[in-house]
Amino acid sequence: MEDMTVPNGFNMGGIVKYNFILVDDVVSIPEAENGKIAGPVVLVTGGVWSKGYGQRGSTVYSEPEEKTGAGSVFKWLFESVVPKDRTENDVLFYKMRNGGFIIDYTDGNGLRKLIGSKSEPLQFSSSLTTRGKAHELAGHSIKFFQDGTFKSYEYAP
Repeated sequence: MEDMTVPNGFNMGGIVKYNFILVDDVVSIPEAENGKIAGPVVLVTGGVWSKGYGQRGSTVYSEPEEKTGAGSVFKWLFESVVPKDRTENDVLFYKMRNGGFIIDYTDGNGLRKLIGSKSEPLQFSSSLTTRGKAHELAGHSIKFFQDGTFKSYEYAP
């Protein structure tokens, strides 16, 4: 058993940027070694990553482990708030409701990770709220989620 590593410098929370892609646009993902994917995700011809957006401070990721009779399950949950009610986002989110996705994100410490896989893609849901008070945030709460059989991997292509 190894020692836990002690971090240097500041420890910044949150997600600073993320991209998502339909799993159908992914040909392959390199095998992870020691918790890291070192090569690029291979896309179908014409496949592109879409840029995600979230209200500053609202984009977070968690993956609590749950022990089951069949082994460990990691509850992948990527959440964000997309501000305002915009027709373009309504249309996009409606299209996304039945797709499977993979996310590439960078956190506040500069760590880049990949969530999801070809065999375990993330599902998507959204919920619109206008809130009740002028100072509260109106917009879509979005979630990418899935029960995964592994922890998300560092992504360093």
